[in-house]
Amino acid sequence: MAGNRGIDPIDIAAALVATVVARKGLEMVWVASTGRRTPNSVTDPREAGMGEALAFAAATGATLALARTFATRKVSERRARTQAAVDARDAV
Repeated sequence: MAGNRGIDPIDIAAALVATVVARKGLEMVWVASTGRRTPNSVTDPREAGMGEALAFAAATGATLALARTFATRKVSERRARTQAAVDARDAV
């Protein structure tokens, strides 16, 4: 069923939306828990200490990877259900 389809625009859009939503959510959680803005500049040591920068980088990587995986899986599940419904309809 899931052959070599190449790049699917729906997968890309879902991953992009999930990334933006996850990033904004992470920023809100970070500010609420630390009381500080998120460390965005890797070249300015005054913005955040090394530990804080590493913690934010790890949280960002994990959050965005989870969001992208979740969105891509949901799109694939929906595509499979839609294809199964089309196949069932065509079988009649």
